[in-house]
Amino acid sequence: MLCEWLATSSDLKVTDKERMLLRIFSGDDQPIQELPEEHRKWLETFVTYGGRKMDDLLRWRVLGHLAAVLIAAPETSLLHSLRCMMLDPEKMTKDFPAFLPAMDEDIRLCRVDAERHLKRCGPRGRGLGLPVLMDGMGLDGYAGYCRYDLRICQALVERGENIWKFKSVFATLVPLLHSYGSYGPWIRFPHDGSTVTSEAIGGNAPVASPSSLAPQHRERPLTVKEVAKCPGCSLNIGGRDHNQTEHTFQDDESDRSPWGYVLPPAEKDEKHVTFREVQSSSARAIRLMLHGSMFLGIMAASKPGTPHGGSDVVCHGWQDPLPKIYGPLANESVCTLRQCIEAQYIGSHFANDWKSMVEILSSNTEDLAVGLHNLLLDMSEQKRDEPLKGLEGGTTPKWAILTLPQRNSWEETIEVKYLKSAIKNLDDILQDLYKKWGGDQEDGKFVAELKEAADVKDFPPNMREAQMPQLWAYRSAVTLDALHKKIGMESNTKENFPVLCTVLQNPLISILPALGTLVGVFEWQALCINQFSGRITKAKAGEMTVNDVLMTIPRNEAEKRLWTQAFKNFQRAWKLAMPYCEYECLQISEKMREHELTIDDPMLLCIPDFKDDGMYALAVIDWLVAQHNELVQIVAGTLGYPARKVSSRLLVQHDATVSQEKFHRFRVIKYTKRELMRFLSNRCATWGVGGKLNLDLKQVESHLRRELSRPEITVEMRGFQWLGDAPAAGHELKQVINQRELLPDTIDRLKLEIPSPALANACLQKVQMSIAFILKSGSSLGTEKSGEMLLSDYMQSVLAETPESFMPTTAQKDVHLWHVDSFVKVLKQIVNKDPVDCMDPKYKEELPADLKQKLLDVKEKLPDQFVDLHLGPRIWPVGVLSKHNRDVEGFIWT
Repeated sequence: MLCEWLATSSDLKVTDKERMLLRIFSGDDQPIQELPEEHRKWLETFVTYGGRKMDDLLRWRVLGHLAAVLIAAPETSLLHSLRCMMLDPEKMTKDFPAFLPAMDEDIRLCRVDAERHLKRCGPRGRGLGLPVLMDGMGLDGYAGYCRYDLRICQALVERGENIWKFKSVFATLVPLLHSYGSYGPWIRFPHDGSTVTSEAIGGNAPVASPSSLAPQHRERPLTVKEVAKCPGCSLNIGGRDHNQTEHTFQDDESDRSPWGYVLPPAEKDEKHVTFREVQSSSARAIRLMLHGSMFLGIMAASKPGTPHGGSDVVCHGWQDPLPKIYGPLANESVCTLRQCIEAQYIGSHFANDWKSMVEILSSNTEDLAVGLHNLLLDMSEQKRDEPLKGLEGGTTPKWAILTLPQRNSWEETIEVKYLKSAIKNLDDILQDLYKKWGGDQEDGKFVAELKEAADVKDFPPNMREAQMPQLWAYRSAVTLDALHKKIGMESNTKENFPVLCTVLQNPLISILPALGTLVGVFEWQALCINQFSGRITKAKAGEMTVNDVLMTIPRNEAEKRLWTQAFKNFQRAWKLAMPYCEYECLQISEKMREHELTIDDPMLLCIPDFKDDGMYALAVIDWLVAQHNELVQIVAGTLGYPARKVSSRLLVQHDATVSQEKFHRFRVIKYTKRELMRFLSNRCATWGVGGKLNLDLKQVESHLRRELSRPEITVEMRGFQWLGDAPAAGHELKQVINQRELLPDTIDRLKLEIPSPALANACLQKVQMSIAFILKSGSSLGTEKSGEMLLSDYMQSVLAETPESFMPTTAQKDVHLWHVDSFVKVLKQIVNKDPVDCMDPKYKEELPADLKQKLLDVKEKLPDQFVDLHLGPRIWPVGVLSKHNRDVEGFIWT
């Protein structure tokens, strides 16, 4: 009778949507039964028949309570925003796009700007260095992201969200980053508002608004050192001498959250979420309430047809029994809700949020349901919720359709006013609620004993001695997830536990062991430079494997162990860092990220270099050093003193009297996740009633500060010099040995004695090898006396080379070390010989214009071998000037 009256009565002054919800939560399952099978399965949460489990019934009752308080919520209540989501979603996009609570707050709005820039500027826009990621959304699957380095860049690339939760940390890092010019606030393109970083346009120092700096650095002048043209509009962006161009606009750090619903499918949702500095547990609770409201809205908007199947009532919506009511709210550039079944999409999110809340609270469904009922009661009793920071003009708060500032204020108000106390004090609240709602049943002690919630002190002594309840009691496991949950339930975690929060971030927690291999990585780099720099070509390094080196280079067992251990450290660093590392504009393919280094790989891949395959090794080293230094900077900041610095050379050339392991431990971070969990289990974990885990986060923070207090690493390693590559070190050679020019007659004799470019090239490679060794020896050769040594003597004594096999007699007798630079120039002239160099200058004069024109007129009539026949092969290579392969104009002389 009740179900029929709710379905048909006109005395009930409610809307169709409200009537549907009343029917569902009165136990009437007929509306769901009348839906087609393909839609019915997504709404099983609202069904109570058929032997449903207790957990399902508890969720059903919470949804019913939520629907009731939302229907009754006034405009001044925080619940009214969720009421609009449930009953009036179409109004939320009527005048302007609404901003929903609990949405990710990454800067995905820049995706639209980047897409407009790509449409206008084309692919050339990426030439400015815009970090572009492929994620299957937006224009051609590209999403443009503005780049923040260090932790900000890490959050963008690895998490794709939660940028502004690092805002305070970023402000503290600005002074440290400013000296490197490595943080990058946005510079807007004038024609469409799209953005690039100052680093992306070639700037050596950042552009920033003063508001993004820490207070003590706001008066510091901001620098822009480069001007570049936008490839789309050709306007100058950037600046010079502290002055930006008129078309450059500085951006601030305001929240650029996208409008509407932006969450990915539930299976891609993160385990620990946070946004706009809302702590993890509160963030998940807000999402649970949001998705619960949307799920109710889908159920309320369903059109199952006539309640009793009568023919006198017009059937509505059989063609669309579950209309898509949240399509206009879905931000299509970042969300796929429009392409999916809404009931499935939102229902999966609700189930995922419920499960996550149970895990965060380390509890069960019953406790969560009781806590949510109490939360909804508290919120419904408050008819007016004032925002914490007030509204402009002192207007009455209306929590209906939220703008961006209102949405942020809504989240801040609900967390501070309701969620913090409800979640943090849930254990105490539950005990009172169970007494209040459960009464004093006779089975109370039995249930408490089953839950291990009874106080063992109340047990008889003989029972405690026989059963030892505390010894065999259940204890929650100490896991990394438990640590994340504990942090998510604390407030101001970034301020109270900065080092712990940093360590737990991805990918830092995953690559911690790689930081301990940095000494071995530097040893490997030094061994490769000392052994091969200036001695092998890139082609040779591509043919030589690591196994070849380990089998042939070491001269004794000790040296072999050194090479082997150094490579193992480099191999481990590569394995851990390559999936995450970034280096400037290097695009690392997925295949390379998945590649695991072995002894069968070529040495070319293992020698750090600024070009070609060596860039991958350089990327691993550079990125690991950056991660190490970032972490020690944060530790130093919490301890209140600047971080010390140590050269990478000193990490390799350590004192032999100190054990290598002990020396390294005090120079680099040598810490792993296993050590963290061992300390957590042994020193910081206690268990309360019912085996509930309690963790002492302050002790963990103090421990990490002690263990991770290390000096910053300054990389000071020589660049690798490939044999055959022209070293850009002419001025460097002059700093070691003063250079002189060869006498003209000596140059002439050298050119006569070196008959072919091949011989000159072989000699040039040996000379370049000598230059590399001279530069390595440094100031020990930086005197005039050292310059007197013959180059041939130096090669024979230092390089163990035989000059007679590749060096002409004149060079052996007359070329000294102070002639090396001049000798290189002569050899290059021979290698790149110009055929007309030996011709008399009178034959190189310009033809008179009239004669030149006559020659051009008869050019087609000249015989094919005209030049060869008249000038001979001793000057021109045969056929080089035939009319078919070279134009006569420009090289015919009188």
